[in-house]
Amino acid sequence: MPFARLSDLVHSLRFRLTLWVTLMVFLIVVVTMIVVSAVVRGALLREFDKNLRGDPNEVELKAHRSSLDDDIALLNRVLAFAGVSILMLAPIGGYLLYRRAMRPLSWIIDTTARLQPKNLKERLPMRGTGDELDQLSKTINGMLDRIAAYIESNRDFIANAAHELRSPLAAIRSSVDVALDRLRTPDEYSALLTDVAEECNRLTNLLNQLMLLAEGDAGRLALLNQTARLDKIVLEAVDMFEPVAEARSVDLKLVAAPPVSVRGEEYHLRQVVRNLIDNAIKFTPPGGRIEVELTPQLEAMQSQLRVADTGIGISKEALPRIFERFYRVDKSRTREWSAGGNGLGLAICQAVVTALEGKIEVVSQLGRGTTFTVALPLAPGAESGPEIVKLGSKELSA
Repeated sequence: MPFARLSDLVHSLRFRLTLWVTLMVFLIVVVTMIVVSAVVRGALLREFDKNLRGDPNEVELKAHRSSLDDDIALLNRVLAFAGVSILMLAPIGGYLLYRRAMRPLSWIIDTTARLQPKNLKERLPMRGTGDELDQLSKTINGMLDRIAAYIESNRDFIANAAHELRSPLAAIRSSVDVALDRLRTPDEYSALLTDVAEECNRLTNLLNQLMLLAEGDAGRLALLNQTARLDKIVLEAVDMFEPVAEARSVDLKLVAAPPVSVRGEEYHLRQVVRNLIDNAIKFTPPGGRIEVELTPQLEAMQSQLRVADTGIGISKEALPRIFERFYRVDKSRTREWSAGGNGLGLAICQAVVTALEGKIEVVSQLGRGTTFTVALPLAPGAESGPEIVKLGSKELSA
């Protein structure tokens, strides 16, 4: 045990700083003593030579020489005493210097040692000096803020996921209990099984979305070595949602979709396009309009997908949070024609676009509508043409 403590002391920063200060002081003292001794000795010898030329008396010469030797010896003793004294005081000075300089670092160590995942509210103190230790404290506090936000987000995510999973499971359990309550007709059993199948589909979709987000967190969505025709994906999505839009009396229009190839996996890109169009239809009242436009930007080597609607819009307070998982806009702002989702669609869009080194932006105004813009890098060697594909033509450039 004593040996272990001694080993810890030797390898500590305190010991090394004290040793470095002592060595530096020792070297300075030794060099200073040598220089001072040489200078003084030289001055005395020059004075002795001067006296020698002026007074050739042998007795006086011996007396001057003896006095000179005594002065030099006294000087050496004084310098040696001063050097030893300084050398003895240097470790104490080094240790005090370490204590004063490293006190903020001790605070940092003590505070970080107290931090627990259950409570990340404590932060390192800032002295206001602006030195390197203050910058270190600021950096660590910023890191703690990000960790706390990440942990809180994960807690909310788990709680919301459990809530969303519980609803279909409760519905399935209820349907099964009703079926087992008594004997029923084949039509009744068929209706109950249909309800169970619908809830199973809902549960499957939710699990697929959660798996997609988990893949994004694990960095497995960045399939940059694959290429997909984004114009085909856009046209297919518009064709798929056209009947839904007509049923809601919403005008869904494809403005343009020239041939564009981007990096990424087709399935993930299809999720992005479908989620944006589905969101626009959900929150656009009857008589509203939705425009989908795909344009290549060759100078920036990227494609731009724009989905604009004349729906209810998003408030300024909710706008920064719409990409959060399970976040849903205040229900009081929705109408009976707007079917709410589970709050994962836009989170999936952001996860996929970010993984593909793209960018997704949103501009919205309450009562005026919302516009989502997705920018994705073009695939290497991708060809884009000026040809425009219109929804009514049902044609797609090859």
